[in-house]
Amino acid sequence: ASVATSNGIGGFSETRFSYTGMKGHLQGIGALGYRSTRSLCVSTGLSTSKSYSQDWIRRTQGMARKTSTKSPDAAVELTLSESDYETLVFKDQPHAAPRFVVQENGTMNRKYDLGKEWMGTVIVTNKFDEYGPFKRTVKKANNVDIKRVHRFCMSF
Repeated sequence: ASVATSNGIGGFSETRFSYTGMKGHLQGIGALGYRSTRSLCVSTGLSTSKSYSQDWIRRTQGMARKTSTKSPDAAVELTLSESDYETLVFKDQPHAAPRFVVQENGTMNRKYDLGKEWMGTVIVTNKFDEYGPFKRTVKKANNVDIKRVHRFCMSF
């Protein structure tokens, strides 16, 4: 599949998409989603790959586990983001089915430049109770100016 969008100056930008590993639960849950997707920006050559959970037992199907952006020649991984999830099961209503609440425990985002030099890491951890999030901690490694890194990634 592909999508062409106006670049605002008379031209178009094309993004191509591919999908692999579609899975379904045949006993009631239905589609568990794709195992991975990939998008390719034709004008820049940058590609983004995402892998997703298909774990229906933990109810995390469709949740992004890993996202990676690579340079045009695929030799350099520019960004890598990994997420971890926790499933809470509440049996708080008599004679009712249990409630499943999926929460993101944390995310680690690493950024690199085209020379494969590490630019920084941001780690976000979440603490939860049965009512939802009550504490979020953000840690930044190597004192990178996060605004500069954000502009670098968004400029693609």
